[in-house]
Amino acid sequence: MKETLHLIRGRGRTKIELSLFFLGQDIIIYIYNENGHSGAIGIGEYSVEEDRASVSVITRRGHKDDVIAQRLAYLISKYSRRPCC
Repeated sequence: MKETLHLIRGRGRTKIELSLFFLGQDIIIYIYNENGHSGAIGIGEYSVEEDRASVSVITRRGHKDDVIAQRLAYLISKYSRRPCC
């Protein structure tokens, strides 16, 4: 899996990084800060027949990352028309 895109935004405690990879036709995206961890995982699926995206999210206890994971998985699947996580 080769990294296709790497972005860094912010400074100090607001600094975040995004890394994008392709796994076949699927899109894999990591969003993290200096204390990277898996707080939530969003999986987006696109249905060509129904012309819609749907999302499933797994969240670790005590984390609030699910809001971002759900929204991004939905938007990425909808506009790329590919599975993503």
